[in-house]
Amino acid sequence: MKKSNLEEHNRFEHYNLKKVFFKRSENSFQIMIQALFGNRVLTYAKEENLDNLILGWFGKKQPEFTNEKIDRSVVKIPGTKNLYLIYNKYKEEEVLEYMKSEEYLERIQGGFGEQKALAYIPGLGIKLYNRCLVCKMDENGHFLDLEEEDFELFLEYLTE
Repeated sequence: MKKSNLEEHNRFEHYNLKKVFFKRSENSFQIMIQALFGNRVLTYAKEENLDNLILGWFGKKQPEFTNEKIDRSVVKIPGTKNLYLIYNKYKEEEVLEYMKSEEYLERIQGGFGEQKALAYIPGLGIKLYNRCLVCKMDENGHFLDLEEEDFELFLEYLTE
């Protein structure tokens, strides 16, 4: 049964989501992107576009002028059957290195505040400071659409 526009709006308000209206296409699945400043975007993606989404490129391919490295890391979200967090390990290592730097300490002392984590999974000791994706996969690693009941399971690990 299709949800009314008001029900859909209330759901997005409740979960602090923004919706990107990419049309569903063959082999696409629904994911949630936790972006900078706690922005959350619900959209459709294909597996071959995940790296670009992690890097923030919503088009079909990464622009030629960038040479960002990516090491796609996948972590099962504790307490869930089939929800996963996907992030770029290289970007996280860069942030952690920066947070040890003199420049970062001077910035903190100057009143800019500490770097805020976008996701935190205490049981695994993981704090993520860059864009990450939340997705659902079956036992064979095939991507599935997120369902409304999934949001309650993973939102406790994401910051606003």
